Amino acid sequence: MDIAVVLKCSDDFRIFRCIKSIPPDVEIVCSITSNPLIENGLKKLGIPYCITPKGNLSVTINAGISLAKSNNIIIMDSDSYFGDGAIQSLYEALKENIVVRGRLIFLYNTSLNRVIAELRDYVNQQPVAYAPGLAFRREILSYIGGYFFSPYIPWAVDAAFTYRIEEAGIRVKIVPNAIIYHDSISLYHDLRAAFRIGGGKRLIVELTGKYNKEDISPTIINLLNGKFIKEGIHILKHKGVKVLLYNFLWNIVYYIGYYTTRFKTFINKLLAKLSICNPL
Repeated sequence: MDIAVVLKCSDDFRIFRCIKSIPPDVEIVCSITSNPLIENGLKKLGIPYCITPKGNLSVTINAGISLAKSNNIIIMDSDSYFGDGAIQSLYEALKENIVVRGRLIFLYNTSLNRVIAELRDYVNQQPVAYAPGLAFRREILSYIGGYFFSPYIPWAVDAAFTYRIEEAGIRVKIVPNAIIYHDSISLYHDLRAAFRIGGGKRLIVELTGKYNKEDISPTIINLLNGKFIKEGIHILKHKGVKVLLYNFLWNIVYYIGYYTTRFKTFINKLLAKLSICNPL
């Protein structure tokens, strides 16, 4: 198959489980943080990889894509793995669509993990370009400005990618039979992600000068707008009270990240204005 799995990983030995779920006729490239044990394991398997610094998902993904030779790309995480036939299904779907995405199944082992999994499932049912399991043809570059992921946006990279393909009028095709399993997500991991996503989305605003009113709200008052009320009712109806309450907590942490980054940007701009240069 003319398709490559770009597998990103940071000190996570589950990367080898994901590799085992990939058919032998599929190209695999890994973009990882420095880890001698993982590097040696990849060398033994003959899998090419690149080393990227921690803290910038855009740089990590771009490095992996640049290493791949195939025309079709799947973005995958080390905490996930493919179900039988998933890659083949994504590959077939890409013949008629520029961007496709598999169906994520979030695993859980406690009641709290189940609530987190249910909320993740709710979000991923939307036609968004989120990884893992995001696949696209390289020709998408001609529609979205000539680059895949902006190195100036370290987090919320999926959201930034989604905004750009929506502006290009491209729809994400969800492939139901392309099953991808995602490991159980801890509360700490999920809320840390919420904080980082909030900060990342604020950077999108800073870099583009515009925001999506339905997602990147400029003021806390927007928490009470019709979109959030409608979303809350929908979550309550389909996922229950626990998921609704957790969604509220997740959004609080998200907005803390959003406004923390906004404040940092304001301070940096203020310091820049107060700087005094004394040329010789």
